[in-house]
Parts: sequence; structure tokens; C-alpha cells
Amino acid sequence: MEKRSLASIFLAFLVVASDHYAAVSAFPAQDPWRKNDPWNWHYFPRNTKVVRVAYWPAYSADQYPASSIDSTLFTHLNYAFANLNASDNTVVPDDAARIAAFSRTVKSRNPSLKTLLSIGGGGADPKAFSAMASKASSRAAFIWSSIALARSNAFDGLDLDWEFPQNQTDMDNLGTLFAEWRFAAAAEAGHSGRPRLLLTAAVYYSGTIRFVGGGTYPTKSINANLDWVGLMAFDYHGSWEPTVTGAHTALYDPKSDVNTAAGVARWMAAGLRPDKGVLGLAMYGHSWILSDPSAKAGIGAPAKSPGPGDATPVFAGIVATVSGDDKATVVYDNVTVTAYAQVGSLWIGFDNEESIRNKLRQRWDTSHGDIQDERGEKRERFCS
Repeated sequence: MEKRSLASIFLAFLVVASDHYAAVSAFPAQDPWRKNDPWNWHYFPRNTKVVRVAYWPAYSADQYPASSIDSTLFTHLNYAFANLNASDNTVVPDDAARIAAFSRTVKSRNPSLKTLLSIGGGGADPKAFSAMASKASSRAAFIWSSIALARSNAFDGLDLDWEFPQNQTDMDNLGTLFAEWRFAAAAEAGHSGRPRLLLTAAVYYSGTIRFVGGGTYPTKSINANLDWVGLMAFDYHGSWEPTVTGAHTALYDPKSDVNTAAGVARWMAAGLRPDKGVLGLAMYGHSWILSDPSAKAGIGAPAKSPGPGDATPVFAGIVATVSGDDKATVVYDNVTVTAYAQVGSLWIGFDNEESIRNKLRQRWDTSHGDIQDERGEKRERFCS
């Protein structure tokens, strides 16, 4: 999860921990359009346990201070991000005063809230994490400094956002890191008498990294040592593909295996327990400038460039753009289970209410490699 303008990634993970449901919904912590209540938080079957986890990007504190978060919307909030000091492999605050105030601030409105300190992020150097994880001494420095920083600032857990391990050696070392982290967290809890710190991680959308040299995640260690992992099921397409529009949160894609269904299939094939995997939905879009604005352009339409700015408009901005033009069109695409909007030459791929609701209806049948909707109708057979 990298920095985005206007604090666009307030990701809220909804962990649905029964009957093989696993879902995450991205939700802005400040929720400026809450008055319209577009999300049906009561959708899930009554026997499900839902955990709502949001990331607050601390670099946006001037625009969106922690005090503005309606923490009653969530069960967990992640502070993003603390940093890895590559010189000694310790975890250090990005802003000591801001980290110190976070838990107290957000818990003032919701005392039962759990807070986690997230480490790394898309802007962090993956090679620094690789070096840290490669040796027992450097792993120990990371582990004990992270626990100390979390405890001294009243956090309830820790979250690792390493984007991404570069090869199978990194993956194997990551598995060792998780095991040692869990052992240390349990030992510290026994010594202090406090509840064990929660341990989570943000991970690639697929159980196997697609780029050259990428390996397979250590699912045995994840299952044994982490409370959950959040699958980053977004950014499949974007400004790095400037000449064609794309569905960056595609649940399915008949033309490519870069989609959530294929990614989850690889996670299941790698051995991830269903109750450990959490799917991510992004509350932002990716935009392009169409080559032919007069055409009714769908997914895969020719484009001449990425959209304006960083080409990743936040959901509130998308709503404002579409609402401000009576000629704008919004289309729900049943194939990818996403939406897109066209406003003149501007094309935006994103998730709207319909696509999010339909994604949350999916039921993952891990015993047969199928995905079903809530009515039990088979949608697609996975191939790993």
C-alpha cells in the first residue's frame, strides 16, 4: 500500500470468519459521505463474525487527523506506517508524537477498538526487509523493537506490510520471521500479563508472486503464527498500462489470470486456511484518457494516457466527478464484477455499491476449488 494523494487508501478489512467466507471492504476512515450510507453493513449471514479493519495513512494527518476518524465504524484500526531502520533493523516511528497519540485518540470514541502498528508500506525498500529477514540477529532486532514500540504506545497488535518478498529465499525467511515473531509476542505476553499482541500482514493478491524470481508464501507459518493476512486484491491495472483501460479490482477476468479469483485459488492451493485469508477492496479507482471519447468505451478500450494527477481518484472524488456531469455514465460489469464511469474523455475503473455487494456475496469452496455466490450457484472453476 503506497502513498496516494488525498489519503485515498483508507482500507477497511472485513474479516468474515465463518462458513468459508473471507472478505475485505475498503472504507475511508473519515467516511465523508457516511450520511448517504451506501454500504450495507448488515448484509452478512447472522452466524458470521465480521472484523472491520482500516488503515489510517499517517502521512495525511494534516488533512485527515486521527481525531476525525469515526472509530465506532471499526473493530480494528491500523496506523500506517512505522519504518524499518535499515542500519540496525529496528522498527522506528515515522513521528513519535503522532504514534504516541494514536491509540488514545481513536479509542476515545470506541474503547473496545483494537489498534495495530503497521510497518513498511509500498514506499518502503523491499531489499531492507529482505536483509532483515535473512539473519537471526537482525530478525531479533526487528521483532523485539516492534514489540517494544507497540507496547510503549498502547497498540494492541503489529502488522507487516513488506511489498514484496523477491524470491523463494525471502519467502522462506519470512516464514521463519513469522514464527519467531509469534514466539516473542507470546513470551512477552506471558511476562507482562497482558494479552498477546495481534500479528497480521498485508500480502500479494496471489499466493505465488507473479514477477520474475517471486516465490510462494509460507502458508504453513502464516496459518500457525498470524491472526490473518490481508490479500491486496487491487491495482491489477493502472497508469503503467497507459494505452488501454482496465478493471483494477477484477474478481474475474476471462482474458487474464490477473484477477482476485485466480489469486485466491493460488492461495488455497498453497495451503492457506480460509479463516486466515482476507480479501481487499479498494476505495479508489484508476483512470485513463480515452483515445476516442465519442465511443462508448468499456474495459480494454484504447487510451492515449493515464488520467489526470496520479490517475488514482478516491471514491469521493469519483462520486463528485460523475455527479457533476449529467452526461456521465456509470456501468456495472458483470464479467469482472467491477464498475466503470465515463465522463467525456475520462474513463475510471472502480468498485461501486453493486460490485462490492456482489464481491461480498462470494463463497469460496476450497475443497473443490470453486467459487460460489451466496445462493450456492457455481460461478467459476479455479485453475492454479
